[in-house]
Amino acid sequence: MSRIRGYIFVDNDGTFMPGTETRNRLVLQSIVDEYAKAAGTPHQINWDLCAGQTEPKIHDLVTQNGFADFDNFITREAFEAAAKQGYKDRRPDFSARSEMIETLYAFKQIGIMPVLVTNSEKDVVEDALEECFEAEDLNVEDVFELIVTKTDVLERGLNPKPSPDPYHLARQLANAHFGVQVPRKHTAILEDSPTGVESGFLYAGNRDQVIQFVDITREDNRAGHHVTTMEQCTKAIISALQLPKKKILARANLFPQTTNPAP
Repeated sequence: MSRIRGYIFVDNDGTFMPGTETRNRLVLQSIVDEYAKAAGTPHQINWDLCAGQTEPKIHDLVTQNGFADFDNFITREAFEAAAKQGYKDRRPDFSARSEMIETLYAFKQIGIMPVLVTNSEKDVVEDALEECFEAEDLNVEDVFELIVTKTDVLERGLNPKPSPDPYHLARQLANAHFGVQVPRKHTAILEDSPTGVESGFLYAGNRDQVIQFVDITREDNRAGHHVTTMEQCTKAIISALQLPKKKILARANLFPQTTNPAP
């Protein structure tokens, strides 16, 4: 592997694993539906506001945006607990986005290290990643040597997305893990939700470093790139990190299709 020259910070739900975001939305909407029916007040969660937010924050946003009595039916803590149980009960498709693993592995081989940065809790993320990579006959560490979760953020007294704290922490931990000092400008951020885009933009201070998948969410102008395919995403990463295209293209076929990648 080449010397480390940059990072790709990758969100999980909706970005790396599209299926988990779909599952999360179904679970949270079903909880709201249960109490909305009891209240006689049908309510559809506004995902433009809520996508990527923590469960307590989604509880607050539901209460503040059309379902004022929601807090009287279920507390923030009970809502979060119900959501966690719902995530366990409803197992989603843990597959990675098409060509995402191959693309991240190829970047890793030229020293652009992928780091997963998610607003989900550690145990939930680890279980999902293990199943995802087992299906590909790989280890999580073949792509992600470092994972930063909401649990890691809160344990340090920091704030989850949309705060920039998770990305600042990710760079701090990555620099320590790899024994380098990669500057902030040499990071690209892959997100899908406006919440994640806001976090990434506040961290980077530069729209061109933020890449948003817009297949299930609205475009956010704080992202400099809006993509729906990994081909588009690869070009955006090259632009964000100002990499010579020939270097990426020359090593694009490194990922083995049937066996574990070489160490």
